[in-house]
Amino acid sequence: MNISKIENNNLPISLLSYITSESESSRDNERSRIGLYEQWLMENNMDGITTFSLVEYKDFLISHEREEKGLTKLSRVSASAHINSIRARYLYMLDNAPSKLRDFLYSKTPENAPLSDRKAYVDEMQLRIRERVLDKRATIQLVQQSDETDERFIRLSIEDMLAYCEAPLNTKQSHEITGVRDSAILTILCMTGIRESELVNLDVNDIFQKLSGYPAVEIRRGKGAKQRVVPYGEFHDYIVERIQLWQSYSKIEAGALFRALTKWGTVRQSRISKRAITNIVGQYPATFNGKAATMKPHDCRRSYARILRYEFNISIEGIAKNLGHSDTKTTQSYIGDVDVSNRIPRRD
Repeated sequence: MNISKIENNNLPISLLSYITSESESSRDNERSRIGLYEQWLMENNMDGITTFSLVEYKDFLISHEREEKGLTKLSRVSASAHINSIRARYLYMLDNAPSKLRDFLYSKTPENAPLSDRKAYVDEMQLRIRERVLDKRATIQLVQQSDETDERFIRLSIEDMLAYCEAPLNTKQSHEITGVRDSAILTILCMTGIRESELVNLDVNDIFQKLSGYPAVEIRRGKGAKQRVVPYGEFHDYIVERIQLWQSYSKIEAGALFRALTKWGTVRQSRISKRAITNIVGQYPATFNGKAATMKPHDCRRSYARILRYEFNISIEGIAKNLGHSDTKTTQSYIGDVDVSNRIPRRD
């Protein structure tokens, strides 16, 4: 979707003006969700202020009407994320930056009306907007998941993880340098647990840092604009070997560590993109529970968390710091539940 077109639409106020996320990926997600919403408003002759309905938009997101328009019908989880993003921007406008809204509402009143009447209209409309934004009928009820089947998320064993990281070197490539770079990328993702957005922003110098004397990688700006340092531990030799091999092929000595390659196998100056990282992660074969599996970047993080907990007995708090989690409950969900023996009815 062309966001600039939406920003210049005929809506009196665009919610795109109220995006506050510091993370680039979060801003991109919100722009996309709000852009789709404002496109829907215009198609349905609503202005988003005096006329709008999150209830109707919720129904649209999970209906077959989207499919008839050539759009993918959203899952309930994705639809809920869309509604939550839109609701949050409305509330930010109402509570933190209401001036533009109030100016527009005042413009809807007769200029010769008493100021008290005009103000009463503006105040009343703000209350009505808030009621529609908080309408519980627009909330999508989600099933609370207490258990995961073995196939729901991929968490590689340490043996399968090592084989996966070597897969690019054992795969036929148009140019040898491609396998060298891709192996280094998979190794960093699986052996440090960093996010793909963090990997994209790595510079050469970041790889060769130390934490209390231990070799480590520095994430200068992670999710939520937080810096952290992740120690390599026993993965140090694997990581350094792959990085130095990539440097020897690419001749990169400073600046962006991972870069795009041309179709001729030459190294571009530009950083590699997040989309390219996602494609690389899913391109190479992995084995999970004895079956072939297609990996996603977050599967690398889950594998890292699981391995640190059950191979190296690292505390949940320590793993959370390495992953950049502020809540250890999130970390536990990455690790998963291994020991379910006390829930299985059987006679020993």
